[in-house]
Amino acid sequence: DILRAYAALGYDNPQLFWLAHSVAIWKNNSTGEMLIALGTEPKDFSKGTNRKSARTELYNVIDEIVKGASDYKNAYSMEWYIHDYLCRNTIYDPKLGQSGESPFDHDVTGLLLHGVCVCESYAKCTQLLINAVTETYDLGDLEVRYVVGMAYGFNGKSYVRRGGHAWNQIRIDGQWYNLDATWNDVELKYQHVYGDYIYDFFNVTDNPFTKEHHRSEERRVGKEC
Repeated sequence: DILRAYAALGYDNPQLFWLAHSVAIWKNNSTGEMLIALGTEPKDFSKGTNRKSARTELYNVIDEIVKGASDYKNAYSMEWYIHDYLCRNTIYDPKLGQSGESPFDHDVTGLLLHGVCVCESYAKCTQLLINAVTETYDLGDLEVRYVVGMAYGFNGKSYVRRGGHAWNQIRIDGQWYNLDATWNDVELKYQHVYGDYIYDFFNVTDNPFTKEHHRSEERRVGKEC
């Protein structure tokens, strides 16, 4: 239950960009108390001054994005604006898993401050920005969730597992949809120019989306779409 609560804290609060993915838990045998130690990722954020500086820069960027959304009057156009902003201003880290990989790939600072990230940052930024605009503008029934699971790809015969992945689900006018901004940002996959993107994974229902995206059952996140 502690681990599930910690995971939910991270899923629902992308603004806590410095939280580590894991948490240390142990029991004090003399008192019976459960002790919890939270870590930071990347190591740069272990210093409070670094966290403060990054937080200030991050919220300045968010404020500018929210101000730029003033011309978009409904939930759908606001989601469209945020999706396009994210895809237009970043690229999936081509050095992932190699020397030179960005240490900020997995949190919101990767995309919003450095312009290089992976799926986790795309999805967390989508969540962060939609939450920000709904606090500023009257958009009716607009809600966003951060979703984790497995990505699958078609090998010509069947769908095979590719690895862990993160995306979003969006509720507009009472209906849930799937949104994968990472897979819509096509520069790396198709060697397009920086800033190109598509809408193949924008507000898609479970059929056919779940052929390539399997929500995590263990963590119990996500809605039927």
